[in-house]
Amino acid sequence: MKIYIENEAYFFNLKTNEGVERLLHQLESFCGELWIEKNEEDKLCILLNETRIYLMYLKENESLVIFQESKKHNHQTEEFTLSNGQLDEYHLYNTLQRNKLEKVIKIFCTLPSSNFIGQYKFTES
Repeated sequence: MKIYIENEAYFFNLKTNEGVERLLHQLESFCGELWIEKNEEDKLCILLNETRIYLMYLKENESLVIFQESKKHNHQTEEFTLSNGQLDEYHLYNTLQRNKLEKVIKIFCTLPSSNFIGQYKFTES
């Protein structure tokens, strides 16, 4: 499994709790772009800001936003900085609280790809 933080490669064994904890420690104050690649055709992009995360799952060169809360937040947006410095805005209902990051990583890294989408629903609590 390949991990890229701002385009720099790292190794963490994300199939173990220790590996996930090490990555989370590395990301404690990080805001930016994180990629986790299971293989060439199965990737998760996680954009992080101070309080929220935006998830995009890529499978076989097609991208899917994998979380959409009810649109109760209307037109509110969150800003995320990409690794190239570009600032992107996404609707709040397409983001999760940052405290869900550990759960997202564990699920992506342990479930078969076909189960990541559709079998598990991330919800705000």
